[in-house]
Amino acid sequence: MASSPDPEISFKCVQEQELNESGQGGAVQTDEEFSDAVEKDELIPYERNGFHDAEEDDDILRGRKGRDGPHSERPMVMSCGYLGPVLGRFYMKPDHFSVDEDWDEYISHFESCAKLGRWSLEEKVLTLAACLRGVARIFYVSLTTTEKSSYSMIIKKLQQRFGNSQPHKSIQETLQKVVERLDRLEKKGLNPFGRDRSFSSHQQGNKVCFLCKSADHFFRKCPLYNKNKAENGGYRRDQRNRDVVPNDNKCNQQIQGNDSPLAV
Repeated sequence: MASSPDPEISFKCVQEQELNESGQGGAVQTDEEFSDAVEKDELIPYERNGFHDAEEDDDILRGRKGRDGPHSERPMVMSCGYLGPVLGRFYMKPDHFSVDEDWDEYISHFESCAKLGRWSLEEKVLTLAACLRGVARIFYVSLTTTEKSSYSMIIKKLQQRFGNSQPHKSIQETLQKVVERLDRLEKKGLNPFGRDRSFSSHQQGNKVCFLCKSADHFFRKCPLYNKNKAENGGYRRDQRNRDVVPNDNKCNQQIQGNDSPLAV
């Protein structure tokens, strides 16, 4: 074969000659054969225009290519280092929790992250413990080993300690019971602060004269008071303890004050 001045043509001719001599000349694919193979999908994943098939890669990483049985779901232990999160799982890092945050809102956010990431119970326990800060973390450390190993128990303890819906509900129920009790006392005619309203009004409406014990008049209009005043000339005799009491107006005002019944 005559030599060609074009170096590219010369290289191709030498390559074809080497392949023919080694007996592999029939393995060379032409452009037409390659196009037919693409249409029939007969190429291996790494020959499809230089792109990898994601499904084939997933099978290779998980060790499922050409394998069946219960062990097919086990991931392969590869010596190339950490390959990142398991394929098919979305990881979303939850926020930190402190006593300044609302517990009900935070646990809803945490459960959403766990659902997206398809976390196991053990992963939930470890992630929640890592997200606690300040007083919340101190409270978590104070729990027993049994309580810290159960996700449901941790949630229950944190809800009792930092939750706010249950205390508010208890306060509302207590106030409602107090209001109902006051209403019942009012309907019975009782003073809710310890005194019988009907007894108090009865006492105020039945004032009597302390000399003759009559309810028709008071001390100043009592006949006995006026009679003693006239007979004793400025003195009267107290009918209760038989003591003589001066009837001088100025003296009575100085001793007992202007509001005294003896002051005229």
